[in-house]
Amino acid sequence: MDKRIKPSRTLFRVFILSGWVTVFLNAGFTAQDVPFIATAEPNVMRVGEQFTIQYESNQKIADIELPAFNDFQYLGGPSVGQSTQIESSPGKTYTKTTYTYTYYFRAVKEGKFSIAPATARIKNKSIQSNALTIEIVGGGSADASAQGQQVQGNANTSGNASDDVFVKLILNKNEAYIGEQIVATVKLFTKLQISGIDQRYKGPDFTGFFTEPIEIPPLRNLERENVNGDIYYTGILQKVLLIPQKTGQLVIPPFDLDISVRQQVKRKSTNFFDEFFEPSVQDIPMKLKSNRMVVRSKPLPADKPVTFTGAVGSFTLQTSVDKTKVSTNDAVNYKIVLRGTGNYKIVDEPVLNFPPDIEKYDPVIKTAPEGPMAGTKTFEYLLIPHYPGEFTVPPVEFTYFDLQSKQFKTLRSSGHTVRVEKGKGDTLLPVISGVAKEDVKLLRSDIQYIKLKTRNPVFHGLILVKDLRFYLVYLLLALAAGLVLWLRRNHIRRTRDVVLVKNRKANKYARKRLRKAAGMIHAENKNAFFDELLRALWLYLSDKLNIPLSDLSKENASSALAAHHVKEETVDKMFEIISACELARYAPASEAVNAGQLLDEAVKLIVRLQQELS
Repeated sequence: MDKRIKPSRTLFRVFILSGWVTVFLNAGFTAQDVPFIATAEPNVMRVGEQFTIQYESNQKIADIELPAFNDFQYLGGPSVGQSTQIESSPGKTYTKTTYTYTYYFRAVKEGKFSIAPATARIKNKSIQSNALTIEIVGGGSADASAQGQQVQGNANTSGNASDDVFVKLILNKNEAYIGEQIVATVKLFTKLQISGIDQRYKGPDFTGFFTEPIEIPPLRNLERENVNGDIYYTGILQKVLLIPQKTGQLVIPPFDLDISVRQQVKRKSTNFFDEFFEPSVQDIPMKLKSNRMVVRSKPLPADKPVTFTGAVGSFTLQTSVDKTKVSTNDAVNYKIVLRGTGNYKIVDEPVLNFPPDIEKYDPVIKTAPEGPMAGTKTFEYLLIPHYPGEFTVPPVEFTYFDLQSKQFKTLRSSGHTVRVEKGKGDTLLPVISGVAKEDVKLLRSDIQYIKLKTRNPVFHGLILVKDLRFYLVYLLLALAAGLVLWLRRNHIRRTRDVVLVKNRKANKYARKRLRKAAGMIHAENKNAFFDELLRALWLYLSDKLNIPLSDLSKENASSALAAHHVKEETVDKMFEIISACELARYAPASEAVNAGQLLDEAVKLIVRLQQELS
């Protein structure tokens, strides 16, 4: 009987022990995943105004240990709130509960104050919140956005910008090297209640800069901000990354912004019914004009290395191959990864020197942003070795101008050796280079005697040297060998002539890029479609006219096309399509452009240019 009871008790103990271990593990993981967030609303205020400090968690808090609030007047709290939100994803529905604890205070003196983290007890675990910073300025008039201000005169009269509302262009630096990145921010400042902003707003004119928009969330709420001791409600309208393209003083002229302000209107009408039925609050249109900004663009040092292609910032370089052992005619993927902070998007393709018997295709170039000023640019090459042996992918050198040291720095990757074996059914002869002459040895034999008497070879009674077919066979073999040799040398010559290869394959590459653009035409963000269409047109012109993409412009492209006797209407159509793409890409009215029609016109234009340039 004891023998039967003992195993059951052991299993019961193991079950209880594993249950407690599971509970403790879950409690540990839960405590690590519980957020405890502190927020202040508002975080900028005047002396005498009230504000709240709120602590939020997704677990019920047993106790909160608050930091010292000696610089503020405590009014009350905590006010406990609970909200439940139902969230769903494919195949799963779950609820999210949020607990909030709100404390009320009054600002009593000026200054910028730091509030230490609070400590909460959740499931016998102590968790700390984040720290807070609160700014208090001197006392003043009541908040204009809440109470409104009066505008004298007729309600239909447009107002002008004043100190109560203005728009400003802010640059994170006013001096930069050519190629260095600058962050430009368009910011609205107001004490009045904004009821509308012109949706056709185009923003500043950044002539002389390469521009890249920085994605920002839609402007829904304004934030409080201390501006020279006064409180304004502020909101960011636009953020743009600027890269100077030439040296000297670059001027960003002022721009206009139309807004509507909701204000109280004091009327001069003596009619009692007009004052009774017409509202005393109306939307008043106002025109704001921004400030003018000047950027000093400095040239880079004159001692530029040969491998410098315009990169400015701080970068790392990494190369790799997907396989080191392949058969003939198998593809090898060679990847160059450039990562860092700077103008990585406009960095040119590095210069590579591969052996002539390695077929190299144009790279697939990808960019992946990792922040407003940082990201990764990848060049992926497809290499096809046609002959057995070993070949080495040579090291890559990349030079950039380092902004910290104000010097050029060169990165060098490691080389990669790939072993190529002869594939099945491959009858191509390998190209053998560097073979040394060797002595000819005759094994297992002494010096043979010379036969002076000759006779014609006979095969079944047929004298071969007297048969015409004997000489025809030799002639055909010689012609075939000469043809193969000519084709081989011609292939190597054409492959080495990069300009000729690009010119010959320009139409093929353009059609490939147009097909890629066609795949983006129904995407939600059409900017990618217009970017790809612009890239296809400019790269086609670069390949056909043998003009580097960095030096290509509308002026020299027009001159080169005219020199190739391209019709004037064809040239005009080319730049009409390019202008339409640029307008659709950078103007807010891009939805008005018919993308499908623009793509059809681009395809027809490439066909026409191919006929006129051939």
